[in-house]
Amino acid sequence: MRIAANAVRVSQKSGGGFETYVIHILNHLAKIQGEMDVYTLYPEHFPKVPEDHLIKIGGKFKRNAARTVSTETTAPPPPRRFGLEGDQLRMLWTQAIFPLHLLCKKYDLYFAATHLDALPLCPIRQVINVQDTIPLVFPEQEHKYMFYIRNVLPAIYRRAEKIIAVSENTKKDLIRFYDLNPESISVIYEAIDSSLFKAPENLEETRKKISELGLPPRYLLSVSSNLPHKNLPRMIEAYGLARKKFDIPLVIIGYLTAKYQDEISRIMKRHNLTEKDVRFLGHFSMKHLPSVYAFCEAFIFVSLYEGFGFPPLEALACGAPVVVSNAASIPEVVGPAGLYVDPLEIESIAQGIEDILSDEGKRTDLRRKGLEQAKKFSWEKAARETLEVFKMLV
Repeated sequence: MRIAANAVRVSQKSGGGFETYVIHILNHLAKIQGEMDVYTLYPEHFPKVPEDHLIKIGGKFKRNAARTVSTETTAPPPPRRFGLEGDQLRMLWTQAIFPLHLLCKKYDLYFAATHLDALPLCPIRQVINVQDTIPLVFPEQEHKYMFYIRNVLPAIYRRAEKIIAVSENTKKDLIRFYDLNPESISVIYEAIDSSLFKAPENLEETRKKISELGLPPRYLLSVSSNLPHKNLPRMIEAYGLARKKFDIPLVIIGYLTAKYQDEISRIMKRHNLTEKDVRFLGHFSMKHLPSVYAFCEAFIFVSLYEGFGFPPLEALACGAPVVVSNAASIPEVVGPAGLYVDPLEIESIAQGIEDILSDEGKRTDLRRKGLEQAKKFSWEKAARETLEVFKMLV
């Protein structure tokens, strides 16, 4: 069985959820399926794929490098090719050139590891992984491929031999928005890097690392962007209420979009919260995240929607007690290991924060349950189940 996988969406830094899935699932599939070619811009992300099965495409399709703008001069815009940016060029390559590779090399099956890599005119059998339907659940959030998602994907999904959804909630949304046959969708859960995200072995060494990172001895933690569906304004409102009883800072790690930060600034001002109370740390090195998870008093994650939800699972695996929303796929991932709140009710979130901080026994119990829950998810299992889908079709 000869399989082709398109990984051109993986960038050099590879930090997003899509990229995390593509890198891990293809590396683990390569261990159990030798006849799989991976098309990529950055072969270094796929060390488990044999060199003769790594096909590097031209650098012209790489994402444009970020440019720095000073207060004195403005850097010229990055060069375009045919009037297109790097991401658009990769989409063009996927849709116009990649199908020729599939046809000429006589593959048995194409694995589109993200829905943005799915082909409307695929010359062979096609299996598509879908992580979420956020653009349709939250249409007010900008998405540069909204036309493709609304007008092209429906036909692609109906023609595909199989769709892999990363949660039962994503499967439900695929049926809801695209009117798909439930039998055409298999649910295969994602996972995390268990060699990285795990409880610390040396507590004193980890405590020292936390201090070196500039974090306070006690803190609440959230790993989240400030996109509307992440629900950060309500979380900070709730923290403002809970802080009247517990004087402990909230640390937020994740990319912030400037236009969504204005509302958060107004909320902080209303609750007299300073930058010492709510600390936005932006991007954080992946290698330091496990320590930050492990030493938080509690991990707070009240997102309105997740296709799967990596951060709560990472927190569980590192031994953090978690307060999470009872929405979308989050209960599927967290199971019995979390304290659940209503993400639409600020008072419910505040009560959850107060409950977890006031009960040390509860925190200890949730840490234990979290470590057990995290063991249920593995990339090895995901790869085996994905390969079974391939075998069923070929």
